[in-house]
Amino acid sequence: IASILMWFLSYYPRNEVQEANIDSQTARIEQQKNSCIGQLGQFIEPVLRPLGFDWKISVSLLSGMAAKEVVISTLSVLYTGTDDEQLLENQLPLEVKSDGTPAFNLLIIINLLLFVLIYFPCIATVAAIKNETNSWKWAFFAIGYTTLLAWVVCFIVYQLGTVFM
Repeated sequence: IASILMWFLSYYPRNEVQEANIDSQTARIEQQKNSCIGQLGQFIEPVLRPLGFDWKISVSLLSGMAAKEVVISTLSVLYTGTDDEQLLENQLPLEVKSDGTPAFNLLIIINLLLFVLIYFPCIATVAAIKNETNSWKWAFFAIGYTTLLAWVVCFIVYQLGTVFM
């Protein structure tokens, strides 16, 4: 369901006039940038850019709040247009950011893995924290603390990594 939702948000709103004037790959990229999910990703990208993440990775991390395994299917939808992980494996080495640098390198992959490992517990865990403590305060604390911790750890890793790599 999450993959279908991500596809829908990356597909709408459509801009048929723009698509008619450019090749299909460029049209797909422009469509994603101007879609609902692209606009959301570009809105949050400045917060995650110091970690080496572009807007597509940022959106994937947002979708992972439902369940962390959704991060991969969202990456697949955004980078290949399908939920096929084989296509994702082939596509990721070819992806570049708007400045021409690779969208994925060893440092960004390490940071992505660290961030997903540390950040925001899934919705089921948040609900369990709320039920066990009988307080939303602790549930929101867990969300804030783990996400901030993930950001700080990844910021340090990325900044040090760019110096030494």
